Order: sequence, then C-alpha cells, then structure tokens
Amino acid sequence: MASCIRAASSPRIAPLRQLGHNAGMTSPDSCGMTAKPKRRRPEPAIPPPLRREVTEYARHLGRKYRHLFESDRELKNRLLRLQHALLPPRPKPRGRPGNPRTTRAIALLRRLRRQHPNERPRERWNQICSILIPEFDRLTELQQWTVREELRESVRSRLRKRTRRNSH
Repeated sequence: MASCIRAASSPRIAPLRQLGHNAGMTSPDSCGMTAKPKRRRPEPAIPPPLRREVTEYARHLGRKYRHLFESDRELKNRLLRLQHALLPPRPKPRGRPGNPRTTRAIALLRRLRRQHPNERPRERWNQICSILIPEFDRLTELQQWTVREELRESVRSRLRKRTRRNSH
C-alpha cells in the first residue's frame, strides 16, 4: 500500500495526472483501496396522471404569462412558494388545540342566530346546552346555570382571542 501512495505522488506520474483523472494509472482497487460509489436515495416517483396534469398546467401558465415570467425572474420562485403553501398537508395551527365542545357551540350559536334572530340569548344557550351536554335537562337549575355560563364563557373567550389575533 505504501508503494501505491509513493507511486501516486511520484514525479513521473505528474504529467499523466494532467491528462485527466486516473490517466495511465491503475484503478484504486489494484492498490487495495476500494472507493464506494455514493448512493443517492431514489426520489419517490410522481404518479403519471399527476405529472401529466401539473405539466399541462405549467405549460399553460408559461404560454399565457410568458411576458411576466420574462420580465420578472423571481416570479417563478414566488409562484412555487404560493403553490407549496396551498397544497396539503398544511402545518398544524399554533397553540393548544381548541375544545371541540366550544367549537360546536360557536357553530350552533351562529346557526341559531341566523334561524331565530328574535330569540333571547338565554333560550338560545339552553338549546345549545341541551344539544351539546347529555342530560342537561335533568340537571338542577343551579347546575344548568353553571354549565351554561362555563360554555358561554369559553365561547366568548375563543371569539375574543380570534378578534385580537385578527386585529394585529
């Protein structure tokens, strides 16, 4: 092996090195060294129908908006970032997941407000609670009041957070 290293750095080999990689030299295997080829992981194939549709769409955009792509070199990158953001999977929303009961209560409240605009809030909330909370009608008056107020407060809190987040 030492002779292999000396032979590679020998002055007689230098002119051969200028001819090209390994010109006139024996392969690394003859010196006992084996060079492992770098293996790349194969990228998952794009299904043919999807590839066809995306290709057609890209060609259509290229033909229709050629003047924009030629005048703005970065437009293609911005377009790809937009497409990346629009396709699933989307990132999970930040923060703690919402309480499903609160989410359903908000949806029911909006629906009941549209359907019965003249109904009193207490009647609305009694309907919402009887739909969402099993055996709500069997609770005592005080327990019903407590459960209803907790649900109202959780809905109010969620809606306030939404408006604060949207206003900034």
